[in-house]
Amino acid sequence: MKTNRILMTFVLFVSLFLGSCATQSVVLKNGYDFSQIRRIAVIQFKDPTYTSSTGAMVSQLFMKYFLKSGYNVVERDELDAILREKQLSDANLLNPDTVKQFKLSGIDAIVTGTVTRSYPERELYEGGYVHFTAAQVGLTCRMIDVSTGELLWVGSDTYDAMNTQTAFDYLTSSLVNDLVSELNKASKASK
Repeated sequence: MKTNRILMTFVLFVSLFLGSCATQSVVLKNGYDFSQIRRIAVIQFKDPTYTSSTGAMVSQLFMKYFLKSGYNVVERDELDAILREKQLSDANLLNPDTVKQFKLSGIDAIVTGTVTRSYPERELYEGGYVHFTAAQVGLTCRMIDVSTGELLWVGSDTYDAMNTQTAFDYLTSSLVNDLVSELNKASKASK
């Protein structure tokens, strides 16, 4: 009995990490000179209607991974001060006219998005046995040039993992790494 549980747990871990094939999609604006993007502001991601606070966590993760990739990231307190100075709120922030106001603050691009899925891990009891269900998360995100208001990058993905934090961490890292990889390819192709 104990051996069966250990074996089932092992199979679950392997299937989660190897079988979590995501449907990632990353699209870049063709012909854009991404080398001019050095300073990024990450706006809080929108939460799904059935949960709260995941958008703030995802925004923090994007800040972490953009910083790790070599970008200058505007700290949230500084961004809030800019919003107050420009008399903007999160609700009207991404209006094409208001986005351009960020250029005056030295910001090259804004990154934001939506948490499309956030289902925590669960234990389900069925027939006297515990069945574990992995956490499922999903994101859509975009980068906007503050000079022009144009979309530069759009990405979306979903991921399953043992818990929500791990799933969001992996998903965010994957999206930023894929973006940076695509930017590197685009810059080499333009040379």
